[in-house]
Amino acid sequence: MLHKLCGDWVEDQILGAFYLNAFPNLVLQTSNILYGGEREIIGCFSLRFLERYCLQLGFVEKKEVGDNYSDRKTFYKRTSFFEKNFEFH
Repeated sequence: MLHKLCGDWVEDQILGAFYLNAFPNLVLQTSNILYGGEREIIGCFSLRFLERYCLQLGFVEKKEVGDNYSDRKTFYKRTSFFEKNFEFH
């Protein structure tokens, strides 16, 4: 996913939706009705995979756009480290 979609800045919500599309049954496993199944999965994907894993290991760069918390958007782009160390055929 990082190889195919993150050559340029991509919003975390788009990446999360791509992940959700690959694993649609995850919606059935979420039980938090207040937050919502799809939003919860996309949010967890952004935090756990992109922020805590990929960003920390240097696979992606992060850019936030927007002044307020409510209208802030987060974008990710793969790094040159990722491109040099992973090859896909």
